[in-house]
Amino acid sequence: TTINTNHVNNNGNGSVTFNVQNTNAYDITVIGVQVHLGTTTVNNIELLYNTSPYVDSTAPWSFGTVGAGQNGWVSAGTGVVTNSSTANGIVTALSSLSLTIPAGATYQLGLSATTMQYSSLTAGAGVNSFSGGGVNILTGDGISWGGTAYPSTPANYPRGLIGGIQFIPSGLHFAVDAPSTATAGTAFNFNVTALDASNDVLTGYTGTVRFTSTDAAAVLPADATLTNGVGTFSATLKTAGSQTITATDTVAASVTQTSGPIVVSASTTGTLFEVSAPSAATVGTAFNYSVTALDPFNNTVTGYSGTVHFTSTDAAAVLPADATLTNGVG
Repeated sequence: TTINTNHVNNNGNGSVTFNVQNTNAYDITVIGVQVHLGTTTVNNIELLYNTSPYVDSTAPWSFGTVGAGQNGWVSAGTGVVTNSSTANGIVTALSSLSLTIPAGATYQLGLSATTMQYSSLTAGAGVNSFSGGGVNILTGDGISWGGTAYPSTPANYPRGLIGGIQFIPSGLHFAVDAPSTATAGTAFNFNVTALDASNDVLTGYTGTVRFTSTDAAAVLPADATLTNGVGTFSATLKTAGSQTITATDTVAASVTQTSGPIVVSASTTGTLFEVSAPSAATVGTAFNYSVTALDPFNNTVTGYSGTVHFTSTDAAAVLPADATLTNGVG
């Protein structure tokens, strides 16, 4: 789930604080953060968090330096963003984070960059809430302080984050339940369930699932959401053999699960023949050729039980008598 603020870009410096409130009955993990960067060629990024949010509504800031290991602040991750293609815009500043915010908890976050843009808010206008998936980003009175890159003492108040966070339920994983057999070209249903670390259904999962398969010819659902943590979808596999279907969260690629093997058998409808013969022959000299029974997807129909009759454009040809195939091949 992604939550972004809607604050206008009218100021800038190097850091800003905001609160993240988790109203869910389960823990969440912040996996990414977005921010409106300034035009510095190389931006050094750091995300700090404090499990006991400070409330300060009057300048100057009363709680000392904001920096990793100081005054309760802990580093959640660092990174570098270059501006070759992202100058002066909202970008993903950090990804692959693993900041867990417990159920019912509110953490204060401090985001630092070499240069960033933020919004000058109006003191006394209250607290702004930007919500999604049971989580709120809070900005405004008592919360939002700006200043230079950390470690530093915030000096500008109030300043609103331009950007947001990406998060998933902690321990989120999928179960993919598909049939063990299928027929090429015939649709079947499969189920995807979002589970927490205790394997309970995450009814509040609001992410989007993307589907892939080992069958390059598969017809799969478009990206989809789940309903109360569960979804039933239709797929059609076309390549005979052992295949699988994989479900992956579109935001957190590490949240991915593959079905058990699905043994796909050739279709028994629309059988075609493939005749493989040499490109040249000598009059009166015998040669071998093969006949294969295929379904509409070029799978060998191993169960073909019909009889094959042979003809040729050569009226004098010596051809086999009508014959059957063995496992679809003769």
